[in-house]
Amino acid sequence: MLLRSLFLCFFLLSLAEVTAQPVLFSTFLSEFKMCARIELASFGDSAISSTLDGDMYEKFLPSDASDCLCKPADIFWQQGGYMKCEDFVIVMLQRHCPDYQDGNSRWLMENLVTDYMLITYSLQGKVLDHKVIGHRGEAYFTRIRPTQRPLGFLAEQGSLDDCSLLLQYKKDLAYTVRSHEFIIDSEGSIEDKPIGAPQKEFKRAKESDDHITFEQFLSCFEKWNKPYANDSLFIRRQDAELPIPASFDFIPDTLDCDCMPKNIMWTPCSYIVSGTRYFFFAVKSCLTPNIGLYPYADYMILEFNQDGLFKRALNLLHVADNQDMEDIPGRLNQRLKKYERIWNMSSVSSGLKPEVTEGQDF
Repeated sequence: MLLRSLFLCFFLLSLAEVTAQPVLFSTFLSEFKMCARIELASFGDSAISSTLDGDMYEKFLPSDASDCLCKPADIFWQQGGYMKCEDFVIVMLQRHCPDYQDGNSRWLMENLVTDYMLITYSLQGKVLDHKVIGHRGEAYFTRIRPTQRPLGFLAEQGSLDDCSLLLQYKKDLAYTVRSHEFIIDSEGSIEDKPIGAPQKEFKRAKESDDHITFEQFLSCFEKWNKPYANDSLFIRRQDAELPIPASFDFIPDTLDCDCMPKNIMWTPCSYIVSGTRYFFFAVKSCLTPNIGLYPYADYMILEFNQDGLFKRALNLLHVADNQDMEDIPGRLNQRLKKYERIWNMSSVSSGLKPEVTEGQDF
């Protein structure tokens, strides 16, 4: 019995010793691909590269997070590449932060920012130096260009001047681009040298070049041929929403000052033709208002002439999530009865100014 207990104790001690053995630097490097030079592709591909076990490789990852605008507990790492030099090793990888604290979160559903990390190690795996050479995210981009130095490169770091522009389509996005030359010396130290003055660079807003014809816009709605008007005018007729931003060729994106254009969704319903006028019935929804906490929907009537030129709009009913949602059909019917005289006329005066206030006359 004593012999069995001693054997069991010896076995457990041996197992503990094995499991407590430190992770080898060679094991850490096996997670990366060997590279011939430092370029953007050397830092890995976010779509296909595997993530690193931050706990397992803790001693090989920089513990100083002063260069990161993120809570240390939120950080996760992704594989990239490595280069072996005569006296040190260079590793390139990505550090991801799902909630980057740069002040832009108010404009983004998820402010995920990636840091391109450059780390140098001794041949035994001791961290010698590390630098963030650039960022990637909704408000950032990084480009890398080689230089004449064997272990040097130029990084162009772009940051968006006004992140609110990500939520609109018309204005170009203005970036400030700063150039830095990074040089790794013979001891593995990384020198970061700013080059020249910051430059401005402009990019088109995403999807801003999408366009449709008035006939395509019209096809998103269903023609109303009934001799009466009721809340069924606001029933969705198709599965798709209006194509945005292409529909802003016809609908002004300034009809709603409480919601950014990219946060607005338009649901097409019906249309009525009256003389040379088209009246479209659509529901405008905003899930993330600029002001207030509650999403809302506006039941809109949009008037166009026969050439597709927007004339005016009526916000027939405004409904927010914190308001009474009962009897919406009844409220719509009551207000539609008040305004149906407009499209029952054979022609409509075009001399009135556009109206967007709830319940006001056209």
